[in-house]
Order: sequence, then C-alpha cells, then structure tokens
Amino acid sequence: MASRSDLTSSSMEYSLLGLLGDRPMHGYELHRELRGRTGLGLIWTIKQAQLYALLAKLESEGLIAAELSAQGNRPTRRVFHLTHAGRAAFDSWLRRPSARRDFRLDFLAKLFFARRGDSSLARALLTEQRRLCALWLGEMRERGASCRDGSPDAPVYRFRIGQLESMLAWLDECIASAGLGSRPRLCEILGIRPDPAGRRAVVVALVGAGGKTSALFALARELRDFRVIATATTRLRDPRAETGRSFDRVAIDGDAEGFAARRGGGALVVASASEEEDRKLIGMDPSRVEALRESADFVLVEADGARGLSIKAPASWEPVVPGCADLVVGVVGLDCLGKAVGPGFAHRPEILGPLVGCAEGEPLRPEHLLRLARAPEGLFKGAPSGARRAIVLNKADAAPPETTRALVEALAEEDSPADAIVACSLRDGNGALEIASSWRRAPA
Repeated sequence: MASRSDLTSSSMEYSLLGLLGDRPMHGYELHRELRGRTGLGLIWTIKQAQLYALLAKLESEGLIAAELSAQGNRPTRRVFHLTHAGRAAFDSWLRRPSARRDFRLDFLAKLFFARRGDSSLARALLTEQRRLCALWLGEMRERGASCRDGSPDAPVYRFRIGQLESMLAWLDECIASAGLGSRPRLCEILGIRPDPAGRRAVVVALVGAGGKTSALFALARELRDFRVIATATTRLRDPRAETGRSFDRVAIDGDAEGFAARRGGGALVVASASEEEDRKLIGMDPSRVEALRESADFVLVEADGARGLSIKAPASWEPVVPGCADLVVGVVGLDCLGKAVGPGFAHRPEILGPLVGCAEGEPLRPEHLLRLARAPEGLFKGAPSGARRAIVLNKADAAPPETTRALVEALAEEDSPADAIVACSLRDGNGALEIASSWRRAPA
C-alpha cells in the first residue's frame, strides 16, 4: 500500500500538472501558487526544495518540459510547460474518483481543479465519488454489525462509520450547494456554440473597452475541450508576460494559418509579430482570419484597442472586425459610471463625449452607455450585417446592483441592440466569473 508521503506527492504532482495546464510557469511562480492560505494552499504545504524535486521527476517522465527564459540582467529561468502526455495524465486523474485512504488530499485537489472548469465535470466527479462513498459506508456498517458491543473493535468501527457518514454528508452538501449544477459560463450566456455541421470554425470578435482580453481568455478556457485559436487584428497583450492567463502556446509566424489548435490544450495564441519592449503581440490582418478557421473550432479575435481603459468610442479606422465574424461582443467596464469623460477612464474621450451626449467634465451615467450601444458609430460600429451581437458589462461589482439590473433591462428592451447581454465581473485570467444580471433574446 502506498505510504502517506507517496499519496501526498502524487496529488501534488498532478496539481502541478494542473497549474501548468493554465499557463507555463517557472518554479518560483508555482511555489507562490501553492504557499497561500487559499486554494491548494489549504490542502497541503510544500517546501521549495520538494517542489523542485517533483518538477525534476515530472520532467524525467516526459509530463512537463522546460525552456530557458532570459530575464535581462537577472539569472536565466527555466519555464515549465505541460506536454501532451502531461495533459492526458492530468485529465485522466481529474476524472477518476479517489480511493478512500487518500480522499482528504487527493479528492480535495481534484475538486479544486474540477470546479474551476466546466460545472459538468465537477458534478460528475462528485456524483461518482458519492456513489463510492455510499458503498464504503454500506460495507463498513455490515462489518460493524457483526462486531459485539463489548469488543475492542467496536469503537474503531463506530469511528470509521462516523467518518464515512460525515464524508457522505459533505459530498451531498457539495452537490446541492448553490450554483454548482448551474454555474454560469460566459459562452453559454452569449450563445457561443460550435458549428452543428462541424464544417467551419465560429469566429467571435471582441470590441470596446474594459475587459476584452479577460473575456477572450475566459471564453478560451471555457471552450478548452474544442480547438481554439486566439488572435487579434490590432495588438494583444502577450499572455506569456501576464499572470493567470490560460493558454496552450504562442505562435508567431508569417504563415500562422499553418498552426493547428489542439483539443483540450487551451488556446493557441496566433500573432504576426511580437513587441518585446511593450510586451504586446501584433495581430493579424483581418483578411487572414478566415484562413485560421481551417485549423480550429473557434477563433476568438480581439478586434479593438483601448489602452486598458474602461470605455471608448471608435475612431474612423476602428474597430478592425473581420468580415467573417459570426458574433461581435461589445465590452464596457462599469467602473466608468460616475466618472467624468476624460483620459483617466475613457479612450478617445473627444469622440465619446459628443457621441453619447456627455459634456467634458460631466460624469458618465447609464443613459450614456445606452446611447453608446445603440449608436451606429458606437459599440457595434463595423459589425458585419449578418453577425449576432452581444454586450458584456464587465466590472459589475463597481456599480450598485440596482443600477446594473436597470441598465441590463433598458438594453434588453424591444429594440435591443444585442442578442445577449451579461453584467458580470471577470475576476482573473482563468475565467472566474460572477454574474450580476443577464438576458438573451428568445429564439424567433
């Protein structure tokens, strides 16, 4: 039987694979993820020397690989990434229920990763683990029933039965907990689904300001069971230089159409060039997006620039929406409400103010956002005539709930400029999503 240290190491190894499945990381980054007082840090602790020993073991087994990364004047770092074998091993582990002896460590680690992804995975894992736990409890009760009350074994059986009853009750509580079975997914709310015939990739273009890149990588994570390409027609922040971005790899090449996305490996980020000084990727010409459809099930395109601000109005040459877009997602950051139109929160304030009827120095109000969404030269400027439209009101936690609900209701009126609307808070690059309000047009 495996020792407790073996079991701990095993769950740690798989957890390292899971973290590297989100994005490549060097050893210190991994240790930082594991030493906190939340997440995996609540399950077990790991010393830095032990971490590096496990990384060496995983590398020797071909589950991870490392590349040297220059750090300017600082020492070169080894950046680890998941291999195909590592992805397969992690996915297999994640879908297996845990043995009784290592339930406390192994299952809690699995549940941590399962609940970050598709809710159906967590539901299936919990349901199967509950089935096994019920079997264990039945067997233990049968064995305990044959034990006389005065036997020295009786207290042991009562203890084991109590343990299993508590485990079963906890699993029931997890299954019934609010939101597990219906945890919202951005792709579902926006109506993003694969082409039923499977003949061509669905192209989603994101425009506006206040969370386009976060929304793009949130969608990429939710759609990871498909082949996903993420790109831009303007410039995109290099995910390799950011914390928490979930992706497979970055492909920079003049013939990017030749790069095929992989199913289950995260998004393939495609760009025509890289600007190392600004940590930006130079996007593709919009005419080339069509060719990328041959290599993926979904092509996610950041088609607008806003310099990290919360709201914008497009200039004459913006946005750069590919003509093949099936869905155009307009993004606005709700932290702009109550702020004066100016360079602190708005990109191109000299265009935004006149477009929405907000004078310089006047605070932005919900009616200004309504005008931006409805104006022909506003949020959906340049959207192909046959494309569906959706609105993401990000940073909903920055606005009063009643204001957010009223804004969604106003946008969803009979002449709505969009087919779907969601007010949410995209918490990080891994797609953590909190929904404040949403609406979808009923099918015709």
